[in-house]
Amino acid sequence: MCGESKMTKIIMFDDDRKFIEQFEKLILKYFENSHREVIVERYYSAEEFILSDTKMIDIAFLDVEMKDINGIQLGYEIQKKCPDAVLFIITSYSQYLDEAMDLKVFRYLEKPVDEARLFRGLDIVLRETQKISFISDNAETEMNEDEVVCIYTSLRKTSVLTDKGEIVTSKTTIKEWQKKLSVCNSFSSPHYSYIVNLNYVTGIYDDEITVQCKNGTSMKIYGSQRKLGTFRKDFYRKMRKNR
Repeated sequence: MCGESKMTKIIMFDDDRKFIEQFEKLILKYFENSHREVIVERYYSAEEFILSDTKMIDIAFLDVEMKDINGIQLGYEIQKKCPDAVLFIITSYSQYLDEAMDLKVFRYLEKPVDEARLFRGLDIVLRETQKISFISDNAETEMNEDEVVCIYTSLRKTSVLTDKGEIVTSKTTIKEWQKKLSVCNSFSSPHYSYIVNLNYVTGIYDDEITVQCKNGTSMKIYGSQRKLGTFRKDFYRKMRKNR
């Protein structure tokens, strides 16, 4: 998430003032119950946010149907200010699901918002991520699990594609990576030479898998017949959990 403060910064967008007041009460209830600190900012129009100097955002809740700009377009504006912000879409209109996936929205919430589902989503977003250590260029390197998009072997070298689109070489073998990542539930292998973070998968077409980094860099990966079936199951299980 964007910003170093332990305080969670949440922004919410909806031109329905009654809904946003009720929804804020749910958010405050969650943080009170989990003994966390939070700052909440309300916006009733996209223009109000775009003209603001807000730069630190951890989580954004976006209504799709607003008068001046829809929530999908607003999501891209938020990502310009804070690429690490976690986006939730809140709407009564299911036809926006594909566009929300292109934006890499974390969760799609339907109105009226289900309290238990909202709280489960916040639990996942705010949980402590697993730290991963490995040797890179003769130096000890540490990353959070959500900074790793995929790991792959090529020409006897193991490489890590990061969320920023950078490639870091690693002396850790693919088998050793499998062991390291066994404690994380976001990774699956479509091929013996690849380990993929399911959160960065944007498409699966036949045996071709596309992953996309936060900066827009994408990579195509080809699965093996033996492992692709399990990878698809892992991906769709992850999708259902995040819906």
